[in-house]
Amino acid sequence: MPTNDPGEWETLSSKVLHDGWVKFRLDRLRLPDGDEMDYAWVEGPAAAVVLAFTSDRKVVVTEQYRHPHRRIIWDLPAGQLLPAETPEDGARRELREESGYSAGQLESLGDFMPNPGLVNTVVHCFVAEDIEPGAQDLDPHEVIEVMLVEWEQLVEHVMSDEPTDAVLGFCVLRYLARDRG
Repeated sequence: MPTNDPGEWETLSSKVLHDGWVKFRLDRLRLPDGDEMDYAWVEGPAAAVVLAFTSDRKVVVTEQYRHPHRRIIWDLPAGQLLPAETPEDGARRELREESGYSAGQLESLGDFMPNPGLVNTVVHCFVAEDIEPGAQDLDPHEVIEVMLVEWEQLVEHVMSDEPTDAVLGFCVLRYLARDRG
């Protein structure tokens, strides 16, 4: 297991270049060998995601346009945690807002860092297997299509040669590993 000790890495200065729903930062670092470098990174909020199954074992998948890639992708109901919100409460809220479904019991699939070289976000992943349908309650500017996808089709999508959303991939693979463990 890696250590959490940053060792001799030192932040000499840090400035915010942009402060919106995420912050763009530029830090000046001293490396363990004494060299210095500038390091640009994104300070983002923690997030929660739900791999949600209907009673007939279909998965709630959201389809959204993702501007950095200029394409519509499959992902799962997910979003940033609100201040003082627990990961479980955030997962329930995001599932309800983005898909209209409400979850009974949530089970953790673990946490992960989606891009630790660029952003400090940690994503908390959950599975829900007893969900009830309802109406979406989207945030302004959210355009989300909800689809019910066969589990096998979703696994094929994640395992294909096409680029896949990292959060979706992590949740699917953790769920598969859980069932095999």
